[in-house]
Amino acid sequence: MNRDEFTERLIAYINDHLLDGDGPPVAANTNLFTGEVLDSLSLIRVLAFVENAIGATIPDEEIVMDRFATPEKIAASFWSDE
Repeated sequence: MNRDEFTERLIAYINDHLLDGDGPPVAANTNLFTGEVLDSLSLIRVLAFVENAIGATIPDEEIVMDRFATPEKIAASFWSDE
């Protein structure tokens, strides 16, 4: 899987499991906080999805709003194509 595929899977996860048809679908550049897509519980679910996908635990100090602002930023922050 590459970064684009990871981003698409993350978007699908958010749309299918967190939004569940409520509101407009999330896109790669959708702000997940100002659009009220993520609340604290949803953020934990996204974090678990990302950790599972990358096969590593994200350190607490890296869990900041800027890195989780959009699906694109999540992918850029935590996915490596190497």
